[in-house]
Amino acid sequence: MNYLEKLKQKYENVFLYALLTDSLEANSPHLNYVRDKLSSNVWAKVLTYDKYDAKKYGFTWFGYTYYSSFDFVSPSQQTSDLYFVGYDKGNRASLIGKIFDTLESQGVDCNFKMVSNHADTFVNGSQLAYTRKKQTYPEVVADVKSSKCILEVLQEHQQAQSIRYFEAIVYNKKLLTNNVHIKELPYYDPRYMYYFQSVDDIDPCWIKSDYTVDYKYHGEFSPVHLVDFIKQLEKEKV
Repeated sequence: MNYLEKLKQKYENVFLYALLTDSLEANSPHLNYVRDKLSSNVWAKVLTYDKYDAKKYGFTWFGYTYYSSFDFVSPSQQTSDLYFVGYDKGNRASLIGKIFDTLESQGVDCNFKMVSNHADTFVNGSQLAYTRKKQTYPEVVADVKSSKCILEVLQEHQQAQSIRYFEAIVYNKKLLTNNVHIKELPYYDPRYMYYFQSVDDIDPCWIKSDYTVDYKYHGEFSPVHLVDFIKQLEKEKV
């Protein structure tokens, strides 16, 4: 922060924006590290993708201009009915393990990658094993593209959508999610998006069904629009 403060003092025409692409309410370790720095007056504004954080903390919500399409990535060879990837954080491991066990027993081909330092152990008694290997993001996209459906399980206290929501729309995949706000989001389509409150709500036949998904997406989530958003903020200050 000292460097940024000195930079701002030296160049009065420089305006600094903090950009948050994760939810503060989820208490991710990396955000806990920067939490106290967000109140610094070095920032012209703190921008967040999470409109619930924006309201609670007085940040500026920048909308859904969050995701760039990885069109150059080819599908992986590991096809699946349902794909999940994520870290063991946010008190969600137990639920993910239960989803895995239940759906596997119902004939759903699950490709789940729960990343943790507890490799070679199982998730709270589940048959789902942790993995220590962190996937690169192109590897994640490759698995997304080779799956029929993506599983989104929000971290405890998180209300905003995760990156899984954007992937589903950009790559035309079904989305199985516990996000209670899913119906409020752009491109929501009940044919392709399925909300569950408990594991018993999940329909394995819907996951396994093989049909064409088309959200008719036209690039609205691209971060190029974020640049326009910041330019507009600067104009409003004049």
